[in-house]
Amino acid sequence: MGVLRKIFKPRKIAGLTTFCYEKYLNAFLKYEGRNVKQPFELYEGPPEFLPPRSPVFIFQAGKNHRLRAIARYIYSFEVEGWKAPPEDVADKLLALYEREGIIAHDTREELVKFCSKKRGVRGVFIFDKIIEIRYSEPSKWIRKRDFIERFKGKQPYAQGFPYRYLSMEDVEKLINLILVRAENGEDIARFLICSFPYGKDIVEKFLISPLKV
Repeated sequence: MGVLRKIFKPRKIAGLTTFCYEKYLNAFLKYEGRNVKQPFELYEGPPEFLPPRSPVFIFQAGKNHRLRAIARYIYSFEVEGWKAPPEDVADKLLALYEREGIIAHDTREELVKFCSKKRGVRGVFIFDKIIEIRYSEPSKWIRKRDFIERFKGKQPYAQGFPYRYLSMEDVEKLINLILVRAENGEDIARFLICSFPYGKDIVEKFLISPLKV
């Protein structure tokens, strides 16, 4: 993460790409259309440079891989004592979630298992709104390779690299691609306008003059 901190400065960051598996995305999307706090747990440090109310573009990894959701980030934190035994970390996180009114998607046993993998859960970011990107057919799916082709070889995530910061230009380009490919583009446009400070400007710009995708 040290390399990222040298490359990206806070004033340039406007969004984030990351990934998780279908189980968690399905759990997140149960709260689509509601304003509730949900946790996204990471095996790396939190995205500390991401401004509040920024979009997080979430890819579904593994089977049926595709860009599947947009969430609104509100804050993040490093897990205190993240190197402790996984049972202690899980208990601490569950207590924090209950205290802060954050939806916990795992049971204690499941979270202990999650915290025991790799080097442990080091960071968490919290989001409060989410929308699914729906496609009419698999040929429309936005996959990892689509991102790489349009962002000059950059990956949205990789081994040991759970997320990528996006500039405003990157966010605009990715939203443009989503609005072209998604079956529920109008719903996504409304979500963007209501959720992000610059959402209206990007949607209006897209409607006037779509970028080539």
